Amino acid sequence: MRTKNKKLGLLILTIFAEAYLIANIVGIQTNILYLNGNWESQKMLLAKGVIGSVSYFVTLPALAGNQLDLGAWNGYQEIVLKKKVSPIKIQFKFYLEQNTYLDFLYNGNDINFSGIRLSSSEKYPNISYDVDFSGKFISQSALTNTLLKANYWHSFQLIKAGQIYNISLDNRLLYEGNHYKDSQLLGFRGSAKHSYVDNITITQADNSVFFESFENNQVRIVIFTILIVVFMTAAYLGYILRRAHLTTGYSTSQFIRTHFIFIVCLIIFNLINMRLATWYPDNPDNINWYGFESNMDNKSTVLSTIHYAYSKEKLPNVNRILFLGTSQTWGAGASYESNTLVQQFSKKLSSQKNNHQEYQVINAGISGSTATELFDFYSKEWIFMHPNTVILNLSNNDTNYILFRQILDKFAHLNKTMGITTVFILEPNSVEVTNENLTKNHLIMQDIALKYTIPVVNMHEELSKYSNQGFLWWDSVHLTDYGQDQFAEILFKSMPW
Repeated sequence: MRTKNKKLGLLILTIFAEAYLIANIVGIQTNILYLNGNWESQKMLLAKGVIGSVSYFVTLPALAGNQLDLGAWNGYQEIVLKKKVSPIKIQFKFYLEQNTYLDFLYNGNDINFSGIRLSSSEKYPNISYDVDFSGKFISQSALTNTLLKANYWHSFQLIKAGQIYNISLDNRLLYEGNHYKDSQLLGFRGSAKHSYVDNITITQADNSVFFESFENNQVRIVIFTILIVVFMTAAYLGYILRRAHLTTGYSTSQFIRTHFIFIVCLIIFNLINMRLATWYPDNPDNINWYGFESNMDNKSTVLSTIHYAYSKEKLPNVNRILFLGTSQTWGAGASYESNTLVQQFSKKLSSQKNNHQEYQVINAGISGSTATELFDFYSKEWIFMHPNTVILNLSNNDTNYILFRQILDKFAHLNKTMGITTVFILEPNSVEVTNENLTKNHLIMQDIALKYTIPVVNMHEELSKYSNQGFLWWDSVHLTDYGQDQFAEILFKSMPW
C-alpha cells in the first residue's frame, strides 16, 4: 500500500512539474509588452518613428528575465501606464548599470509629468523635476543624496499624506514634495544603457492594489491549469485501461522514469529559453508585428513629396534652403511633423521681420541614406531647384571614410561653382554613447570645410550642453521634440547671415 501511495505521489509530482515547466516556456515566449496590456510605449506614438520602437513592444528582450529593461532596443524607452491611477503609495525595485540612470515619472497628464532621476552617473546626477510634453524640464532641483550604487537592486517608495508626499530610496528619505495629483499617469524612462524595473506595487485611494511583476503569470496559470487537467485525465484513463486489461502500456514506474528524463529536458530547455529571450531578432520577417506598422517614410516617399511640393522655378524674393541628411534630418523622433528640426528652423526664420524676403525650407532627409546617395539625388535633380543654401547634416551612416571625404568635396566644389552657400553640421549623437565613426567623420567634415571656407556648426558639442535641461534623445541618434527645437535654435543662431 505504501509503495502504491509513493508511486501515486511521484506520478502527481511528475505531472505538476511537467505542467509547470511547459507553462513557463510558453510564458517566456509570450512575455511581451503588447500582450501584457498594462503599458504603452511613448515611442510608438511618435508621428516620425524611430528604429526599434515597435520591436521593443512586440519582442522578448523588453521583458527578458521577467523585468522591464528600459535599455533594450536602442535605449531611452519611455513606458507609461495606459490608465490613470490614484496612488497613495508606490513601491518598486530598480537596477542600474554603471554610469547610467532611469527616470520615474508621476503626476502625469497629457501635457506634463513630474519626475525623479535615479542615477549612478556623475554626469547625470539625481534630480527632481517637472517636464513638459516636448521633454523640456520646466523646473528642476538637485537631490542631496550621493550617486546610487551600480549593479545593485534598489528599493523606491513614495507615500502620500494629503497633498504632500515623501519619496524614500533604500529606506532613506530622498525627497519631499507637494502639489500631488489625485489622479495621474505613471511611467518610467531609461537612458542609453540598461536599467531595470521590477515588482511595482501601487496602492490606490480606494485601497485597491495594482501589482506588476512582468512575469506573464496569467498565461502561465491558464496553460498550467489546462495541462494539469489534460495530464491528470490522461493518467487516469491510462490507469482505467490497464485495470481493464485493454492496454499493455507503461507501468507507473516506467511512466515516472520516462517522464523524469522528460523533466530534465524541460529544465534545460527552460534555461536555454531564458537566454534566448534576451537575443534580438535579426530578421524582421521572423517577428510577429501584431498589425503594427512602421511610421518612417521611405526613400520613394521623400522623393515624391519634394517633387510634388516644390517646383524647380522660384521667385526672385524666395530664399530657398535645402536640408540634406539622413533619418535625423528627416525628423525621426518628432511627435508631429511640425516639431521636426527642419520645421522648427523654418518657423524661426519666418519669425524674422523681413518683408522683402520669403524663406522656403525643404527637408531632403532620407532615412538610412549615405552621402553618396544624397549627392546622386542632389546633383541630378535637387540642384535644379536652385537652392540658395544647402545645409549638410551628416556623419552617422557613412563608414567608408575615403569615399565620405570625396563626396563632401564634390558637394563643396559643385556648390561653390554654382554660387550656392554650403553649411556643414557635425551630426550630433548622444554623448552617453561612444561612436568612433562619428568622430572620424566630423574631422573629415572640418577638413573639407577648411579647404572651401564653409561654415561649420558643431551640433554634437553644442547640443550636449543641454543634456541636463531635458530629454534630448529617443535613442543615440534621434531627437525628442525638445532636442529638435534646441537643434533648430542652435542652427538658427549660427547661420552665416
